[in-house]
Formats: sequence, structure tokens, C-alpha cells
Amino acid sequence: MDLGEFSERHLFYPMGIYMEGWHRSRLGVVNCQGGLYLRPRDMAKIGQMYLDGGVWDGARILDEAWIGEHFTAAWEPCPAPDLLIAQALLREAKDRADFAGAKTSAMSIAALRTTVEETVDHRDGPLDVVRGRLLDSGKQAAFYPGKLPDDPAHLLTPARKGAETWLDADYSVMNFAPAPLTRKPGDGLPHIRLDKAAQFLLGDQL
Repeated sequence: MDLGEFSERHLFYPMGIYMEGWHRSRLGVVNCQGGLYLRPRDMAKIGQMYLDGGVWDGARILDEAWIGEHFTAAWEPCPAPDLLIAQALLREAKDRADFAGAKTSAMSIAALRTTVEETVDHRDGPLDVVRGRLLDSGKQAAFYPGKLPDDPAHLLTPARKGAETWLDADYSVMNFAPAPLTRKPGDGLPHIRLDKAAQFLLGDQL
């Protein structure tokens, strides 16, 4: 059950909300940052449910304590380790650009997306894995990519010293092939944040 199915079953259906649609990538992944189409009346239902502490029409939809945290807890940015590493790689160039008055941003991107994210049950608890088709054998496989270090120096220091592998080459096994696609005219290839990168680089010129 993915995010779209879970939301429809446990949030939208109990509240009588008709979901017009939720944009998915060509690999079937729900766009969590947007692309959810709801009628104004249904958006108002969600707002009223929040104001009522997670209750709709006498039924508990969301935990009251969880709702309360949205109104009382301070928001603290917590960048993902891969973004911290990207920022560290670009630090010297960013400092020069900032000094010259240029706006900079770091993001993880991929010109061609080859995997999807899943959460699987493991004896030690849930694991976030990536699933795709292996480049060498063509078989479907799921890999736990491991925990990236919180300190980018664990990656950057060996690289600057000329090391041929990082983190004991744990990442060398993940060579995925592009997924077979049936594209409609005008459809682009699945990517990761290329649209955001283009917006940042070209938005002012359009």
C-alpha cells in the first residue's frame, strides 16, 4: 500500500472526500510535494478537521496530540544526509558565488530515474530500500543503501586523498537499468528534481 492508497483509505474516504487524482511519475510513484487534486469543499473539510483536533463528523481521523504538535512545535530544518554532502562538495564554489552576490542552491538530482522507494519489514524494524532492475542481470532487486554519514567529512576526506572507494565500496553494487516505459507523446523521462533545477536556473528568463 503506497501513500496514495493509504491516504484514500484512512483519510479521504472516511471524510467523504472525492480525490480527483494524484499525480504519479512514470514509475507510479506518488508526487508527495504536490499534484493532489481536490475540490475546494474537500480542502475545507481537511482544514475543519484540523481545527477540531483531528475529528470529523464525530470520528477520530488523526491523533489529537499529532495535530497539536503542528500548532505548537517549532519547525526545525533537518536536511537529508545526501543534501548535506552535496552542500559540502559545493562549499568552496558557493562561498565564491556568495561573495560575488550570486544566488546559489544545492539539490540532489538525477537526469534519469531508475528506482522507486519502498519500505520493507525487517527483523530489526522497517527499512527504507530502493527497488529497480539490475543493469547486469535484468532481475528486479531491492537494496538497503545504508545510512549515509551525518558528517560529510567521512566521504570527502578520503576522496580528497585519492581513495578509489568510499565507505568500503558499499554503494558499488547498486547499478540499476532504466525501467521499461510506455510513453505518450509529450511525456518526458522520469527524473529527480530536474524541473526544480531548471526553475532555479532559468525561471527568471522565462
